Amino acid sequence: VRAGFELLSVERCFVVMKEEDGNLSVRARDARPGIGGEPSWSVVHRALRLGEEVLSSDVNDRPDLAGTQSLMDLGVHTVLCVPLIMQDRAVGALYADSRSVSQQTLAQNAWLLRTLAAHATQALLQHRLLESSVARVRAAREVVHDVRNLMSAVSFGVDFLRDDAPADVEGGEVLND
Repeated sequence: VRAGFELLSVERCFVVMKEEDGNLSVRARDARPGIGGEPSWSVVHRALRLGEEVLSSDVNDRPDLAGTQSLMDLGVHTVLCVPLIMQDRAVGALYADSRSVSQQTLAQNAWLLRTLAAHATQALLQHRLLESSVARVRAAREVVHDVRNLMSAVSFGVDFLRDDAPADVEGGEVLND
């Protein structure tokens, strides 16, 4: 978010993630002083539903965005929303908006936001792989612990039987190592 906020020269920047229950949550945000609020949820939903970026230097020129209350309330004219795609599924989005960005600047900002989204997606994949590896190591440790406990019980039982076992007819032990 910090990189996007500084590189894009926008008023607000957000990382929005889709939770396991399907709800969306803002995981990170940055904004110019005195500017708050949430991202335009309709823009984020559109980007996630279609799995495509939503870019506009003037939201009033786009029938699908014109009249969006959250954008109008803040005087936002420019929106950039790039979905985070993992395994052909949109799992979140990088969202930025501004009161004014030229068409040329929008093209540059869109390229930067796509690049940031690609890096964010790779970071998410690495995080999920790490979580999976940690879970497998934890499961393996539990199995090793259980096997050691079982082997200790078996060893104890064998020692117990060996100590109490009568000698066989030829004088040897019933149980051998």
